[in-house]
Amino acid sequence: MRALTISLSCIATCLAVTCANIAGTDEIKWQIVTPFPDNTKPQKALTREARKFSRTSEGRLNLQFVGTPVDTKTSVMQRFTTDPTISAALIANFEYTQLVPDANLYSQSFAFNDAHEVDAIRLQIDVALVSHLQHDNFVVLGISGVGFAHLMSREKIVGMNDFAGKTVWLPEAANLAAASLSTYSLTLQSSDPDWRNFPAASWPDLMLHAPIALIIDRSIPRFQFLLQPPIHYGYLLFIVKRSHWDSLQAADQKLIQAYVQSQLSGLEKSAKKMSVRAMKILHNGGMKSISLSRIDTDLIRRTGIGENITPSLQAQFQMALDDFRRAADTLDE
Repeated sequence: MRALTISLSCIATCLAVTCANIAGTDEIKWQIVTPFPDNTKPQKALTREARKFSRTSEGRLNLQFVGTPVDTKTSVMQRFTTDPTISAALIANFEYTQLVPDANLYSQSFAFNDAHEVDAIRLQIDVALVSHLQHDNFVVLGISGVGFAHLMSREKIVGMNDFAGKTVWLPEAANLAAASLSTYSLTLQSSDPDWRNFPAASWPDLMLHAPIALIIDRSIPRFQFLLQPPIHYGYLLFIVKRSHWDSLQAADQKLIQAYVQSQLSGLEKSAKKMSVRAMKILHNGGMKSISLSRIDTDLIRRTGIGENITPSLQAQFQMALDDFRRAADTLDE
């Protein structure tokens, strides 16, 4: 779970904001909690940008980023909802799904074939998705993609029949993937944080992970095959407690909105670069890509497709995806 969270924020993250007016002044202090340890590049970059943001407001909007220790067992959602000093969070979409199931729209199994599809579909659907992600108690200011997670195998997989009887390790984030894959006679292993220390004989046959996570875990030699297309896509949401957001003046809301969009864009660009680099490292290390047929992936995708997602949003997403693929197929002819 932690490797996926770190990767998906290299690649997978969270950002929380505390805003309170100082008595007798119009100064606003922000305490920002992230899922990154203090010494990581994302954390350092956010801290650096926060200082710049403070200067643009002549010191009136002061931001302080607080990292998350590696050994913590408290999720970002728990901190966000239970700590009264936290006003907002940059949170992984799978955590927000607990409140709003539509957050899983882009994370449905085999929803996308590649990054080109993601970019094209998000241009059309992001605005609608963000609108559906609003909650009575929270305001969603934007989202930031963090990349794909793939199934990786120790043995060559030709088709879905090869999954029968095999074990697969899934992170807690893969709730939709678990429902889909369980129909193919796969034994699902729990996301034990110490699974990498198990003897080789106890390792699963397959695992669902972001490419960067394998590099961080130094697990490349254990898995020789990477299955395409990716099984799901993850992203981050910047959410604010509505009461805290509504307490701000309109001018401050505009400043914060612009700042958040800038940070989300920066995080996504960084995640894309890291994902590309991770894939190159995996392939240079000997990992081979195996492409599952569209028939196989469509069978998995139809298992639980659109489950608990607003029907109109799911239909809009599917229509955009179908139109893009038809146009791509026409160009390939």
